Amino acid sequence: MKHLGHETDRPTAQLVQVAWHVLRIVRGAVDQGQTPGLSLTELRALGALSAAPGASLSEVADELGLQKPTASKTVEPLVQQGLVVRKVVPDNRRKQALYLTARGAEALDVGAGVAFTAIEDLLARLTPGDRETVERAMGLLHPLVHARDAHDRDMTHGPNTLGRTHAA
Repeated sequence: MKHLGHETDRPTAQLVQVAWHVLRIVRGAVDQGQTPGLSLTELRALGALSAAPGASLSEVADELGLQKPTASKTVEPLVQQGLVVRKVVPDNRRKQALYLTARGAEALDVGAGVAFTAIEDLLARLTPGDRETVERAMGLLHPLVHARDAHDRDMTHGPNTLGRTHAA
């Protein structure tokens, strides 16, 4: 992978490059893993629906950073494979809510396991002290990234409504 200009010694550039490489490692593991026919994007869609049952297609698209037509092309095969079901929202018959099926949850578990194993194998190459440093850094970054993601979603789409397409 090319370096990001001349500033590759900056921690921000290093973090971006590491994130991209980790994503490539996870994608490769999923592609060669035990989730035949499921892409990383499809597994991420399953994960989004696991976290927010009843999400609309638009909400899934936002969560995955996709345009709605692309999200539709991602979700449709999951429906056809019986991993996701669509249900009409009772108070708005034009809306459909998406739900993970038991088979979808199982596929997500397998796919996540493949991804976790790939990263665990990578981290196993570090010394115990370095692994602890990475864990500490992830513990610091996770809430920041989560808060930033929620803020960005609020700024572009109003309050986060992922998974709230049906009456509560």
